[in-house]
Amino acid sequence: MSALSARNSGFVMSGESSESHLLFLSHAGVDSDVALALALRIETSPVAKARGLRVWVDKRDLVTGQPWQSQLEAVLAETCTAFAVYVGRTGIINWVDSEVQVALARARSEPQFAFIPILAGDDTDPLRLPPFARLYQGVVDVENDSTQFARLIDAATGRNVSDDAGAPALIAEPFLGLQAFSEADRHLFFGRDAEALELVQRLRSDALLMIVGDSGSGKSSLVKAGLVPRFRGGELAATQDDRDAVWHVVEMRPGRHPFEALADSVASSAQQLGRAHADIVTLRQAIHTQVPREISDAFYDLPGVPAQTLLVVDQFEELFTLTDAQARERFVELLLFLAGDSTSRPVFCVLTMRRDYYNLCRNYPSLYERLEDPSTLSKYSLRRMSDAALRACVEEPLALSGIKDADVFVDRVLADLGDQPGDLALLEMALTESWRRRGAHHDDLLASYIALGGVSGALANVAELAFANLDTREQDLARSALIRLVRLGETGGTTRRVAGQREFSSDAWAVLQRLASVEFGRLVFITEAQSRLGRSDASVDGG
Repeated sequence: MSALSARNSGFVMSGESSESHLLFLSHAGVDSDVALALALRIETSPVAKARGLRVWVDKRDLVTGQPWQSQLEAVLAETCTAFAVYVGRTGIINWVDSEVQVALARARSEPQFAFIPILAGDDTDPLRLPPFARLYQGVVDVENDSTQFARLIDAATGRNVSDDAGAPALIAEPFLGLQAFSEADRHLFFGRDAEALELVQRLRSDALLMIVGDSGSGKSSLVKAGLVPRFRGGELAATQDDRDAVWHVVEMRPGRHPFEALADSVASSAQQLGRAHADIVTLRQAIHTQVPREISDAFYDLPGVPAQTLLVVDQFEELFTLTDAQARERFVELLLFLAGDSTSRPVFCVLTMRRDYYNLCRNYPSLYERLEDPSTLSKYSLRRMSDAALRACVEEPLALSGIKDADVFVDRVLADLGDQPGDLALLEMALTESWRRRGAHHDDLLASYIALGGVSGALANVAELAFANLDTREQDLARSALIRLVRLGETGGTTRRVAGQREFSSDAWAVLQRLASVEFGRLVFITEAQSRLGRSDASVDGG
């Protein structure tokens, strides 16, 4: 190592300490000043000096004139001996996903490598923290708590490798069943890294991107747990300065009233960003105009600071199956405007759509031609996972749950798996229920899996057991309620639909709540108070 690289990597030089520890301090651009101050405080601490602890922080230690990406990769993968990420009070609004993922990989493979979330204050809302901050024991409010500051230095210098700091917590539920992965489930999402990176590259070419795939192929999961964290982490940034902008995400489903759904999602995002009530009202009013330029301006004003925004429209087929023609046409026009050349500040728009409904886009030539144009790369067909990726989907969550040697179980599961992309949902269901029922088989996962009926029989088995646990009256209520959650399409297929609580009797709603529980396999997914009207919505689970 040259003197220049040694100095910039942060390693101690001769004459200081016989020990040498380098802490990589990751942070969002909005927290740069705090991170620099913390790095200085650590390095001037007597105990840090005595142990040879130095800190590497990009704002200070990147070498001018050299590619910043390669410098980050070298320090993360080779030079640093510990990793800390500062999670500010803004939570997950902007944290650097690529840095975190490299560090997590090292922490899983190198027990001595400490991974330390630094939470800004003791009033930080746990639900707003990124998944890695819930997976690993961290430190809290190091700016004001000397004990926590000491724990940070101890962890960074390997003093408590056997303690809880930096050690992964065992996960009680490694699999999600029919529920699609969300950004909060990022730590459990494996096997789609290549696809997520390809989506990032495609967004560099065009701000409009549609992911098309079979039902159950994992479209929603890929976007929410694969692409969204990478976008929020600034992977689309062209320069180091771009990474300092807020990379913000708005997620929605069209439903019957796409503009109202968009207004709800924008208002929720604005509230998370800490915007004042009056600002949120103004943003809502802009969305309700249904005027593309007004809505574009609202997206630009949403964070209140320089930002890049990603709009995720999940279950895009709902625009064709639930929305009236006039609103559908206006919404398509809006998406093309937001992601088009007509604005100097485009909103990245990512849509997910079932393959059997894609031809309906032909009715909107401007949209269809853009998606079909090979020069834009705007249409992405989701393929079946490779065998190696499927193995990672099973092995990695099990490893986080404390099970390291599961080769026989994994081999049997993969041997049973079909070759259709939509089989991914069935796989996740089989894994989930095998895990939950293993206690009845002396913690033997393979025995639990076989008793469940394997990949092909798990869903039917769970559904039959669920209905068997309902009395005759409840079964009748369940059948009629579930019919409301499925819509027959003009193409002959079916789509899920969101049904409000007000559509059901109190007895039927009680049955749906039971079907949404863990004990009943989460056959129904219930979300609460999604809109300003305070509605509760129920929808069938699945990606």
